[in-house]
Amino acid sequence: MKGFFVILLFSTITMLQAQTPTGLGTRQQLEAFDWFKKEYDSYKVSKKGVKELKEVDKVKDYRIVIVLGTWCGDSKREVPRFFKILDELGFPKDKVLVVLVDENKNDPSGLNKQFNIKYVPTFIFVDAASNEIGRIVESPDKSLEADWKAVID
Repeated sequence: MKGFFVILLFSTITMLQAQTPTGLGTRQQLEAFDWFKKEYDSYKVSKKGVKELKEVDKVKDYRIVIVLGTWCGDSKREVPRFFKILDELGFPKDKVLVVLVDENKNDPSGLNKQFNIKYVPTFIFVDAASNEIGRIVESPDKSLEADWKAVID
């Protein structure tokens, strides 16, 4: 009987690891996690920071790639906050790409390699010509709003 429980435990751990979503994701997929709503609701967006972002010419012309791991503490904190800022800005949803990676920072689409992802979350800002203009990695230096503005200024 002991062998059965060991196999059951191993199978459960394997299934949990297999449930780590990877590849292209969606905001709706992230909203299914308890941590998303909790962090989103508790984050107080900097009104000054959003106002300054709105004043940047063509702020909504950029595209944003968000690379995260649903297993990562920094991702669980920063990604919902970033989405709240996007909502405050009225940022176009079709200009945000979500890429989910596993614990080794891999995803089936290979975007992790294309964007040279070493840490998550990584917020990558891309111009209309598909050139990366900057990124925020793991956590902001000042705030997400201020660091975003510094990247696109």
